[in-house]
Amino acid sequence: MSELTQEELEGLVQAIQQPHKDKNQKIPLRQPGQFKKAGKVSFSPLQGDRPRPLETITEKELGQLSALKVQVDVVYGKTSISLKELLALDTGHLLPLHELCDELVDLYVNGVKIGRGEIVATENQFGVKIVALDS
Repeated sequence: MSELTQEELEGLVQAIQQPHKDKNQKIPLRQPGQFKKAGKVSFSPLQGDRPRPLETITEKELGQLSALKVQVDVVYGKTSISLKELLALDTGHLLPLHELCDELVDLYVNGVKIGRGEIVATENQFGVKIVALDS
């Protein structure tokens, strides 16, 4: 990837700052014919069309996988508000949720729902007791 010249950068900044009359107008970064030819790209074939079954993973592989960190999210509720309401939010405002207080929470790992749980208090912190795992 080649770098832009100072003149091209200044032209780009100037074009971005100007109001566009024609929304379909494109901003050329380089004049036609000044592009280098792109090389051919090839990808290695996928090994099989499905992930390996868990039973086929060796103890060594499982040991290596067990060190991976995953993001776990506990979602208690969701709501929809207008942009006007969002902009009016301030410290101390109450944002009501559509769920009741005794409902279960959804559990997500890396953005994929894996189950449900209930909020529990243990000493001086909260936790989630797993109630059901999705299959």
